[in-house]
Amino acid sequence: MTTRDSFDKIVTYFAAMTSQQFSYKGKAYYPKPLVVSPLILRHFICHQKCGACCPRFSLDYIPAEVRSDYVQSRCVNFNGREFKIYSDLQNDHDNHHCRNLDMKKALCMIYEERPFSCDFEILRFFHFAEGPNRISTQLFGRAWALTRIDGQKGAKCELLEPSETGRDEAVRKLRRLQQWCKYFKLKSKTAKLITILNNADMETFGGARID
Repeated sequence: MTTRDSFDKIVTYFAAMTSQQFSYKGKAYYPKPLVVSPLILRHFICHQKCGACCPRFSLDYIPAEVRSDYVQSRCVNFNGREFKIYSDLQNDHDNHHCRNLDMKKALCMIYEERPFSCDFEILRFFHFAEGPNRISTQLFGRAWALTRIDGQKGAKCELLEPSETGRDEAVRKLRRLQQWCKYFKLKSKTAKLITILNNADMETFGGARID
């Protein structure tokens, strides 16, 4: 079983937020407008005894971040340049779930050092061939197919109504994305989006568009 490389997914975040053309693995990405859904302000509940969103994939950090004990440095080629990141590729075990998942409680054992790809859930970008990209807070598209620690299918996470907590969490995650964009020398719309969310009226926010 080959571990999925989370950096490939992180590049899709860059693609949604970029203000400049860049390339990755031979594919060119171009800036597009971004539609901000009002549902980005939602928070969620992560239930114990689930762990469905914690399969085995690479756990990645940029050098400035606090990281777990299993990581090793590696280089990734991004936009024609080599960048060092720290990753736990989890290639030394064959378990379906992440090595850091407590298989009795379904709790993350490195929560304070959680990798970027884990931390960014469930803030989601949607890419469309035509028209603007979109960002929202949304549960997993195939949540019914995810495997819990009890071996059954179906994630148990729940979305709540928009709230200050939801806004704070979205802003915190976007600040981390901003740090990643800065590290990879990528100009992005992240600062504009953070400003929009910080100024949003919780009662009347109907979304926004960033060109």
